[in-house]
Amino acid sequence: MVQVTRPIVRRKYHLSTPFPYLTFANLDMSSLWFSGYVNDKPLVTHVKTLNAARTLAAKANTNFYTTSAQFIAQQSASALAISKPPLLTLLTNAGSNATSTQTSWMIPASAKLFKNNETVVDLLTCGVVYADKSGALNVTSDGGLPKVLVPASTLSKGSLCPNVAATSAGVILHGLSGAVWSVLIGAVAVIGVLV
Repeated sequence: MVQVTRPIVRRKYHLSTPFPYLTFANLDMSSLWFSGYVNDKPLVTHVKTLNAARTLAAKANTNFYTTSAQFIAQQSASALAISKPPLLTLLTNAGSNATSTQTSWMIPASAKLFKNNETVVDLLTCGVVYADKSGALNVTSDGGLPKVLVPASTLSKGSLCPNVAATSAGVILHGLSGAVWSVLIGAVAVIGVLV
C-alpha cells in the first residue's frame, strides 16, 4: 500500500472581533475522498444522484448554468415548483404525513416545459409520469418526498435511470404501425445474428 503524504497547511483566518486572528496550526486539510469515508450511505448516494442530474441537465441544455430558475405558482402554499430546463424540481415542506393536496403539483402547459404526451422521469426514483395532451403535468408525491423531473429523451445523455432510458425509445416509438414494428423487430433480429 502506498502512503500518501500531505503537507501541513497553516492558514490564518480573519474573524470579526473579539477574535481578530485565529491560527489553525498543524491542521491537516486533506481531501475527504482520500480519507476512506463510507460512500454508499443514503445521503451520499442522494447527493451523487443530484450531481449527476445537474450534469445531465447541462449536457442536454448548453445554457443550463447561465439560465435563471423560474418558480411555477402552485395552489398549495406547501408546494414549490422550480424550473431550470430541462430540470423541474418539485419540493414541499408538508412533511411525511402530508395529504395528497399538500404534495401535488400542477405544471400548466403555458410553462412550455413538456411536449404533448411526453414521458417524464423522476431522477430520484426513476419513476415515470406523463404530460397530458396539452403538455401540462400533474404530479403527486408519497410522504412529501421531493421530485427531480426531466423529459425521458434527455436520459440518453447520462447514466441515470438506465432501465427507463433503455425503454424510453420504445415509448417514443409507441405510435408506429404494426408493419413498421415488424420491420424494426426483423432488423434487430438480423443485426443480433450478424453480431
